[in-house]
Amino acid sequence: MNRKNFVKSYASSIFISFIEWFEFLIFVYIFLQIFDNSFLSFFQKSGILLSFFARPIGALIFGKLSVKKGRIYSLISTVNLMIISSFLIILATVFMKNIYLCASLAIIARIIQGAAIGAETTTSLLYIFEISKNKATAIAWGGLGSALGMALASYAPTLLSGIESIEIKIYLAYSLSIVISFIALFVRKSLIETKSTNTKVNFNKEYLSLSLNIFKYSFPFVFIVYYVFLIFPDYIQNTYNLTNEVSEKYITYFSIFTGFAPIFIGMIADKYGLDKVLRSSVILSILYIPIFVLVKDPFIHITFISLIMSLFFTVGLTKLFKSNSIDMLYIGFPFLYNLMVAIISSQIVLFFNIGLSHDFIFISSLVFLAILYIKDLYNMIYQFIERKVYVN
Repeated sequence: MNRKNFVKSYASSIFISFIEWFEFLIFVYIFLQIFDNSFLSFFQKSGILLSFFARPIGALIFGKLSVKKGRIYSLISTVNLMIISSFLIILATVFMKNIYLCASLAIIARIIQGAAIGAETTTSLLYIFEISKNKATAIAWGGLGSALGMALASYAPTLLSGIESIEIKIYLAYSLSIVISFIALFVRKSLIETKSTNTKVNFNKEYLSLSLNIFKYSFPFVFIVYYVFLIFPDYIQNTYNLTNEVSEKYITYFSIFTGFAPIFIGMIADKYGLDKVLRSSVILSILYIPIFVLVKDPFIHITFISLIMSLFFTVGLTKLFKSNSIDMLYIGFPFLYNLMVAIISSQIVLFFNIGLSHDFIFISSLVFLAILYIKDLYNMIYQFIERKVYVN
């Protein structure tokens, strides 16, 4: 693979991931303002819920297409879906006076968004991993667009607050999305195809093993992302008596941190080894527990959480991808990963509202994270003792 293809692949994936996550998150802010009565709000919330279930379905379809018709075919198709969903949202705004038609178009657009983001997030990461020599660094670059999209979406309420017209807000946000999508589409059409001539993958035997590995390597950063977006803002507002505007700044900080920190972590992992960085990630998670209990500073907490998420995202996915064949990953990883994301994101609010204290549930989650990697910790301790005995 030539360097020019690397750059085009990284650039197009960053642009598309950026605009997808921006659209996905800003949808909630914009359309909650449109559907202001309880019945119509039900339509809007239904669209959000359906989009989460559309993610694994879209991932399954386009994952198989990546193996059968090619990686580039799949990557181009996800961009086309994003253009269609953006156009439908603009169209829904045009028919805003017919509120039921508006709601129906918005729900359809939201489902298409979900299918596109489910496919794009995973297949673009796999393609970048497939063509790159420095795997961990490549994964980190692949996640940059998502993080920047989250950052802009978290700041969007402040950014758009000066515009009174809700229609203008939608036209600006989604017209920009369409323009960027067309640019990325043009770039992606020139990428090099990596599809194997052998498309017969015996996936059934490896299904359970792949599922368990996806859960192990993905749970830490998936849990943290949805914890930060769904739980952390209310937690710091109630615990530290902060305003909503201040909590939004913490979310923006988290998004920017987790966009750029993984790149440096990836460079370290590629140079010194994935296992060393992965073990350091687990140790840091354990050491953070007493810090969380003793230190009462939201900035310190969000910094630690951001660092832990960055570590696990970079080395966890790289470790997972390296341990499986690429065609099997294209078929299985997108669906299984998005299914897990849908389950965790839909259940995390429930876990933090079962009557137990926030701190107890959060600490229990960190302990569970460490248990997932107990074998890795055991091997690290065993090797350390073995070296000491050998030296003596």
